[in-house]
Amino acid sequence: MDYTPIQFMRPLIEFLKTCPFLQFTDNIHGFPFNPNVIEGNGLAYTGTPRPSRVKNTIGDIRITKQANFIFYIQRTWIDAINQEEMSDFMAQFEEWVEREDILGRTPKFGDSNFDEQLWADSGMLLETQSTTQPFTALYMVQLHINYQIKFESEE
Repeated sequence: MDYTPIQFMRPLIEFLKTCPFLQFTDNIHGFPFNPNVIEGNGLAYTGTPRPSRVKNTIGDIRITKQANFIFYIQRTWIDAINQEEMSDFMAQFEEWVEREDILGRTPKFGDSNFDEQLWADSGMLLETQSTTQPFTALYMVQLHINYQIKFESEE
């Protein structure tokens, strides 16, 4: 059986660029996040646990996996108003990802008829920088993808 690696980053970045209220989409960077881009975004892969592995009666194996990412959002920081706006943005972003997934507009990564899921959660303020102008705030939202890979028996 030939091995074909899954390419996560480019399809996810292209998907994130379709978010209608995500500003500065031309500044989406892969890992490492570029902290020098004041109004920038970054996407980092954080691992893929394997929740299940099932072998059927003819020897085929189906593996269900969950790929995890952190989407970083860096913005200028003015005052507490920004925190309220970013909290609303993160909640809306999580809802947008879920809606796009339900409507079938998210990238697909597995190779079976498994109902893949892409979702976002745990949006939060990670850190602020207030030692030099402009002040900045770094936020993060976790992205998760459940997908399935099928390995056919070579017997």
